[in-house]
Amino acid sequence: MDTERRIMELAESTLRLEKNEGENKVIRLREAIKRNVKTGMVLHITSSAALSEIIRQFCGTKPEFTLIAPPLPLGWNIVHAGLAKKIIFCNTGRSDVFNRAYREKKVNFEIWSFAGISQRLLAGALGTGFIATKSLIGTTMAEENKDSFQVISDPFGCGKKVGIIKVLNPDLTILHGWVADSDGNTILPVGPTPYGSAIDDWSALASKNDVVVTVEKLVSTAFIREHSSMVRIPGYRVNSVSVVPLGAHPGCMHGCGNIKEFEAYDEDSEFLTKYQEAVKNPQRRISNELFGEGQEEQAMLFSPVRQWQ
Repeated sequence: MDTERRIMELAESTLRLEKNEGENKVIRLREAIKRNVKTGMVLHITSSAALSEIIRQFCGTKPEFTLIAPPLPLGWNIVHAGLAKKIIFCNTGRSDVFNRAYREKKVNFEIWSFAGISQRLLAGALGTGFIATKSLIGTTMAEENKDSFQVISDPFGCGKKVGIIKVLNPDLTILHGWVADSDGNTILPVGPTPYGSAIDDWSALASKNDVVVTVEKLVSTAFIREHSSMVRIPGYRVNSVSVVPLGAHPGCMHGCGNIKEFEAYDEDSEFLTKYQEAVKNPQRRISNELFGEGQEEQAMLFSPVRQWQ
């Protein structure tokens, strides 16, 4: 019994976890953007709330951001506000805003396949500088992106051609997740495709600076330990955590199993329909079009551009 007691004491002293782990990184979104987003940055953002806050803080200036595959339609807003000099994307949706920007040459559009963008971020996460790909060979995208894509002979002599795609390292990655603890260990939604679920992980590791996270809810470290297999962004890569319910709106949040803390929501189709109608007329105030009178708070959160010009 004495031996058993000593073994238990040794196990408890060795494996016991401290109650207070890590740094408290929880701050308001406004402060997170102010601290971390700087003029001229290359940004990969999945948080609609963060995009809205960026527009609020930088509207009327010329920060010349480069955006990597921004979520729609908030990506259109940031283009309309004149805050982006370049968009690296694979899909812009049906957008009068992007069409006008393209015709008037106000923004440089760099078009890739979805696999191409994902693989560039993967190369950044791996730290390799480039990565081999089967995507793009023989396409107009390959011609238009010669500075970041080349075709070479297989170096191992199999006689085939292989594409070489250049690394993509965001200056800052801002992600929206389901939950995080105060140290930043974050559970992200599962995407509808393998690339969709992995691209955020790769961007977080490829980012030159630590990641900024927005989440639906803040949870305890005990909750994170209980669901540790679902954590995709570790706390050591996170600079700040901001709690923003509905932070993906008007986009959706896919569920992660039958966990009560994850209250999934669908894409707001009604909002998007009204949005599309509103942007067709450059002179109509978008806040009135989407929210009506007396709902200025919602308009400020989701549609921060005061007037379409």
